[in-house]
Amino acid sequence: MKILHITNGLTEGGVEMLLYDLCYETKKQGHDITILVLNKNEIKLAPLFEELGIHILTGHPHTPYDFKNIIKIKKHLLNFDLVHVHQFPSQLYTAIALLCLPKKKRPIIITTEHSTFNNRRKYKIANIVDRFFYSKYQKIICISKQTEINLIKWINNKSIQNKIITITNGINIDKFANAINICNEIIPINPQYNYIVMVGRFDSPKDQMTLIKALKYCPNNTYLIFIGTGSNMQKCMIEAKNLGLTNRIYFIGHHNNVAGILKGCKIGVLSTQWDGFGLVAVEYMASGIPAVCSNVEGLRDVVGNGSLLFNPGNVNELASLLNKLLNNTEFYNSMKSYCTNNAKKYSVKLMAQKYISLYQDLYKQKDLNQNYDSTQN
Repeated sequence: MKILHITNGLTEGGVEMLLYDLCYETKKQGHDITILVLNKNEIKLAPLFEELGIHILTGHPHTPYDFKNIIKIKKHLLNFDLVHVHQFPSQLYTAIALLCLPKKKRPIIITTEHSTFNNRRKYKIANIVDRFFYSKYQKIICISKQTEINLIKWINNKSIQNKIITITNGINIDKFANAINICNEIIPINPQYNYIVMVGRFDSPKDQMTLIKALKYCPNNTYLIFIGTGSNMQKCMIEAKNLGLTNRIYFIGHHNNVAGILKGCKIGVLSTQWDGFGLVAVEYMASGIPAVCSNVEGLRDVVGNGSLLFNPGNVNELASLLNKLLNNTEFYNSMKSYCTNNAKKYSVKLMAQKYISLYQDLYKQKDLNQNYDSTQN
């Protein structure tokens, strides 16, 4: 089967992690995979995908919102059996491009909903836009049950609701469980220090600022490692300087071996305003460290333990939880054991097999429909 994934960009993030693991498993089963990236300037991770034998196509520079991308998408839709779309506006533009093709030449199109919330849902008029493009997809896959619940509530349309299913996210558990610690290759490591890590782009809804402020209330031998880039990075650096924490925070940017860095850390934190699933939290847990996360829909279900949650943006709650883990060995060990076991539920192989089965079912159904149409004619 020839499969095309369409997405806004290939930088670091949860969507890219899911896409990489899904492509890896799908490619192993002999499917031909291509990715169309709408933002030509955001292809930092393209070499990782190309190493898997995946062809990368690009849209227009600067922004995925360029309307010329509709023409680009239309051009490529004809060449694939199934098109799997991620993120807005890729979802909207693919739906429009599909309508520009004759019905008999349209491929199967599906989309994955990656978040429990987005800024469009603040505006009622956006509901009209979302109903339009979701209605054009044959299946809408949500990455968590809470994502599905919120989407159904937002769309409030029976015909679209019938297309929505959930396939829970997954990761390569062994990759993180068996990783080799490489922290000492990146920063000067002191065995007397405790290192807390946060992986994520410095963009909304991620909230590195709350973690930086919480560090002020942690012991002086507590250090932060931030993995990721983004528009808010400079603001966070300035805040760290203003709080006198510059020497205790490492901003290492993007790194290809996140698993190796996690192995050198004591605690993983995911501070965010919302999150559909929180794949990074599973990576922390699979690495054998407690995952301290914002108490938001989707993410709280993944973590599954209220002792590891804090209210979004609450500096004092986060600092208190971090200090409890750092100072109470019994509590730390119990949370570490819990997280290690909890991570096993989120296997990428199980996730990928569910996607591949869906691809195959839709492909077979299309063949049946085409054969039926030909007999009628």
